[in-house]
Amino acid sequence: MYKILVVDDEVNGRKLIKEIIGEYIDDVCFFEASNGKAALEVVYSNKPDLLILDYKLPDIDGLQLCRILKEDINYIYIKTVLVTGMMYEDLKGDTSYIDSYIAKPYDEENLINIINTLRDVRG
Repeated sequence: MYKILVVDDEVNGRKLIKEIIGEYIDDVCFFEASNGKAALEVVYSNKPDLLILDYKLPDIDGLQLCRILKEDINYIYIKTVLVTGMMYEDLKGDTSYIDSYIAKPYDEENLINIINTLRDVRG
C-alpha cells in the first residue's frame, strides 16, 4: 500500500487531488492535513511515502515543511510534491528540499506522471 499525505488548507484542494489520484492509481492509502503542524503529526504517526502539499499553508509554508522532513534522517525517504499557483522561479526559499513541483491549475496526467515517477525512485 502506497501512503500519500495531502496537505492543503482548502478542503476542496485536498479532495480534488485525492479524486484524481484515486481514478488513476490503485493500492493507495490517503491521509489529510490542513496545515503544517497537523501534517507533521500525520508523518510521525503514519510514515507516508509521498507528501503532496500546497506552498501556502496557514502556519508554515510548504518549503519549510519539506526542509523539516528532509533534514530528519527518519523521514528523508519521503518524496515531496509542492503544489502552488506561483511560478517555480518566484518561490521564496530553498527548493532543494522538494522532489517535484506542479503549478496550479495542474494537468491531471502530469500529476499522475510525477507520482508514478516518484514511486519508481523510492528510497
